[in-house]
Amino acid sequence: MINLLPPDEKNAYIQEKNWKVVLIWGIIFLFFLTFLTLILLAIKFYTAGQVEKQKTFIVKTEQGLETTERKNLQKRAREFNETFSALNSFYQKQPVFSDLIERVSANLPFDVFLTGISVTTNSSWRAVLTISGFSPTRDSLLSFKKNLESQADFYEITFPPSSWVQPTDIIFNVSFKVK
Repeated sequence: MINLLPPDEKNAYIQEKNWKVVLIWGIIFLFFLTFLTLILLAIKFYTAGQVEKQKTFIVKTEQGLETTERKNLQKRAREFNETFSALNSFYQKQPVFSDLIERVSANLPFDVFLTGISVTTNSSWRAVLTISGFSPTRDSLLSFKKNLESQADFYEITFPPSSWVQPTDIIFNVSFKVK
């Protein structure tokens, strides 16, 4: 093809042609950027929604676990309280033998020694004490007997006759009941 246009118009035509190509490529590039921006925004909103969904799921799961753990802890605490209450009730019904032994030792003359103490209880929690010991003289043993008899809570005090046979170095046994 023969181009009969003057050189200025040829240059203008080439520039216009180049401008159209640049314009087309620019429009294509803008469409591409717009499309890419829309895709990236869609991805952003989708991931943000998924993140919120996962956060909600995690919060609900943690609340469920906390509720389950809290219920388990409350159940265990209730069981412990019931056990401790039963133990406390049991121990409240038990007689205090240390006080009883202390009261017996307070009535003991200074030269009489105990070698054994046995405490038994019956269904009404009344105690029966059986004491064995050593007394250097019959008078000390008699003093111990009078001291026991002077206590209002001690009754049915019995010494076997063998405890009174020897005048010195007496190995004795005594049993009595406690109210």
